[in-house]
Formats: sequence, structure tokens, C-alpha cells
Amino acid sequence: MISIIVPCYNTPKKHLIKCLESIQNQTNQDFECIIVDDCSSSTTTSKFVKKWVLNNQKFKLITNKKNIGLGPTRNVGIKNATGEIIIFVDSDDYLAFNALQDIKDIFNKYPDIDFYWFSFYAVTPEKKYYFDESWPNLPQPTKANNFNLISRISKMAWLKAYKKDFLINNSIYFVEENLYSEDTFYNIACLSKANSFIVRNTKNYFYSTGVEGSITSNGFSVKKAEDLLHNFIKAYEFIKNDNSFLSKNFRSYFNHSFYRELEQFKIFKDNKEFESIFSKGEEFLSLF
Repeated sequence: MISIIVPCYNTPKKHLIKCLESIQNQTNQDFECIIVDDCSSSTTTSKFVKKWVLNNQKFKLITNKKNIGLGPTRNVGIKNATGEIIIFVDSDDYLAFNALQDIKDIFNKYPDIDFYWFSFYAVTPEKKYYFDESWPNLPQPTKANNFNLISRISKMAWLKAYKKDFLINNSIYFVEENLYSEDTFYNIACLSKANSFIVRNTKNYFYSTGVEGSITSNGFSVKKAEDLLHNFIKAYEFIKNDNSFLSKNFRSYFNHSFYRELEQFKIFKDNKEFESIFSKGEEFLSLF
């Protein structure tokens, strides 16, 4: 069974409906969906989710006692999941109708892999769809022993399906702090601990860009940059004793990924506002 974890916080009703209906209407119905409401202040959101769960037996609701953030909210879902496979779906995104069947087929064909990395469509508010045509498609299970490959693997947790035992046995959870860039730590931990994984360009996920109120629609800030760096530091502490390609090449990976992400937001080393972030980044690099 697949456990689908949907963290939710004040998500507009129209996006929630699309998300949950995409799960409800899957061609493969061997799933449970755990909606974790992170103490939504919107009564419209909380009432709708409660009503949905009452009318749909495969869905269950957990409500946090206080707002704890996206990463810790996903942890609540992991700890309550009963399926052998775990996937994450953000509440303003949705799944392709055959996504669960594709995930099942991959794990049945390759039972020894730890996770499956698939592809996605990015959907704009104007309903325009985009995808990366250069997305890798590897014919056999692979390991994280190729810098070109791991540097291309999206950090997004929702782009992968994970074996629950792999996550639990390696104590892979999101950082228990309310941080932006929470996927950064998680992705690095998974790459370092995995024995093998599958990469396909199958588009199982629809990522909604520019949704009002979402984290990605609110630009970048010093706080987000600090959280990004904090996730890298936490990740290195988690994997530094691993005899893995990623732990041995962490300096190169950090140099590539941290600065590339800042540059995507037009933040460069001569930006005075972010000067302290680059200084802390250089201080972190001096540890290697």
C-alpha cells in the first residue's frame, strides 16, 4: 500500500479539491491518504478537510495542536503512515491519474531500490504546462556515485516515492524546526543513505506555480537564505560519517547547490543584504 501524505495550511478550497480528487480518482486504489492540517487559521480550509475525510474512507485527518511548519508536519505523516511506500503531495498540487500505478509497477519490478525519482509538469495560473526535456531516464537502478547525476536531482521531496522501511531504518525525517528549504536536508540524507534508486522521466506530478500564499510565490529573503544554509549544515552533520560518494564530495556538492540556488533568486556575492549568508557559507566550507 502507498501512504500519501498531504500537509495542509490555509490552502484555498479550489486547490484542495483538485489535489484530493486527483488522489481519490487514481487508477490504483491501494492507498491511504493522510492529511495533516498544520493548525489552519482558515475555518474554510479546516471545515472542508473535515467534511472530505468523513465522506472518503481512504482519507484520514490529523490536526496539529499548533503550527509547526511544513517539514515537521510531514514528519507527523511519516510517523502515522502504515503503507510500505510513502509519497508527499503538497495541498496546492495534484497527481497524474495513473501515478500510483506507475509507482507500484516500478517497486514491483525493482524491489530492492530505496526510492523512485520521477518527473513533473509545472503548471502556471494560466494553465500552461512546462517540463524539463533534459530529465534523465536511466534504464536500471543506480547509485549516488556520479556528481553530474546527483547535482541534477531535484531536492523536492514530492518528486520521489520512498520505501517506508528505508526512511525509518535510517531515521530520515525532516529537520524538526520550522525552516524554509526543508527539502534540502531530506534530499541529501536520502541520497547518502540509499543503496540504489530508479530515475524515470515519467510525469506523475503537477506542480502549481504562482499559487497565492504559497512559499514559492513570496520571493526570497535573508531568513530563507539562512534556512537554506542551516539545512545544508544539518545534512552534513547527518551524513558526514557515511562512507558514501556524497559525504566524500560534500564540499563540491555544497559549492554547486547552495550558490546555484541563491543565484536562481538573483542573489550574488556582492549583495550587501546577503553578505552575512555568504560569510557563513565560507565559514562552513572551511570545515572541509
